[in-house]
Amino acid sequence: MTQEQPTLYANVKPAGVVEIDFNKMDAEGVHIYGMRDGETVFSYLASETHAAYVDNRPLLAAGKPETRQYKAVFFIGKSEIGLPSAVVIAIAAP
Repeated sequence: MTQEQPTLYANVKPAGVVEIDFNKMDAEGVHIYGMRDGETVFSYLASETHAAYVDNRPLLAAGKPETRQYKAVFFIGKSEIGLPSAVVIAIAAP
């Protein structure tokens, strides 16, 4: 697992919701990180053991689409393992 990385898929839903599907291979799950318009660093969003993670945070500006970026890292117990996933971009829309 030390050289493995998750694969993420973003599915845009109505009302600014983005579902993130992922593989977890032999890991316990993935830590998911996100970054929105105007942010310069990824923030921790969740630890997920089953896909899909649902990002239902409200849009930064009501009625205005925003770009969201996501990445993930496998975890086992309390430790992250492996390589970060490629960054996935989704446009969350009203």
